[in-house]
Amino acid sequence: MSVLNLIEGKMGLMDILGEECILPKGSNTNFVAKIYKNSGSDDSSLYSEKSFQSFEFGIKHYAGKVKYSAKQFLSKNKDALPREVVVCALSSQNPLVNEIFRGDVEMEQPTRGRMSRRGSGWFVGETVWSKFKVQLDELMENLGKTNSRYIRCVKPNMQKLPGEVDMSHTLEQIRCAGIVEAVTMSRQAYPNRLPFAKILDLFEHMDKRQNKETMSPMKKRMNNFVKKYRKKDGKSEQVKTQSLLDYLFEHKEDVWRLFTDKCDSSEVGEEPSPPFVMGKSVVYFSDGALEFLEVARLSSFDKSATVIQCFVRKQKAISRYNKMRAHAKLECKSKRRKSKKLPMMCILPCIFVCRKSLNEVRAEF
Repeated sequence: MSVLNLIEGKMGLMDILGEECILPKGSNTNFVAKIYKNSGSDDSSLYSEKSFQSFEFGIKHYAGKVKYSAKQFLSKNKDALPREVVVCALSSQNPLVNEIFRGDVEMEQPTRGRMSRRGSGWFVGETVWSKFKVQLDELMENLGKTNSRYIRCVKPNMQKLPGEVDMSHTLEQIRCAGIVEAVTMSRQAYPNRLPFAKILDLFEHMDKRQNKETMSPMKKRMNNFVKKYRKKDGKSEQVKTQSLLDYLFEHKEDVWRLFTDKCDSSEVGEEPSPPFVMGKSVVYFSDGALEFLEVARLSSFDKSATVIQCFVRKQKAISRYNKMRAHAKLECKSKRRKSKKLPMMCILPCIFVCRKSLNEVRAEF
């Protein structure tokens, strides 16, 4: 904040730069001298060294100290056009060029007087910083109307090589971006929050107290239907959420203690914060509490999936057994049928031979 006040505050760098651009004898050296004169000795964001020249100054930024050279600050901020160029453009036959420069001259004439350099041969209009400030204010106003998310890229190494990470360089970027402080502050507070309805939707199935009463399938379906389409009551949701979370954290107190011991980075002897705090419409979870509930929820899903898999495998095994049993019965019937046909096949040839012999004996007599 001190750096922002130094740059954009009252009689800051930008105000002094604009003043020097207006003065007829303004210079870069006077600009730097006024910076140190107006800053005072209490300003910790500005520093000076013996090796600095008269047009150099230093600012202590968040990332570190930066030395600036104001050698061409005034000329670049004025962004002035030579008067010959303006006169040439005004005499142009192109109506668009003529209109653009004529409008700039009309805007400049009421404010010239003391604000422009006399006899300098330069057309001094609006400064670069004044244009930038107007555009920045418009941008901030537009951003204030939106929900913006910023992405900060981290350079893994200075050589731009794939698969290589310079840990010290990467850590310095993360520290300068304020991520370390943000994570530290987030862990000390309640970083996660969820509304009551979302918590009931995610974790209500883990409440074993509801399963103690035996209900018929039809009654269970009716209860689920009523829960889905009934009018929501904020107080009842808050009471149910409070009771559910108290049960989950008390029912698995030992597991929660082990989980917090692994995740807790606080000092020894410090009293741990409660896992959650109830609000008017949402629940605020401490660091690690929501992860603990999510792990427990996934574990319950694993158990349910195991039960479903056991049931499906059982049904498949029973079906396969029934098919094998039916096939075995068919084979047994077929073998019994063949065993009954075998004696008849042996008797028929004997009968045929006996009948033939009997006919031959009759023919002899």
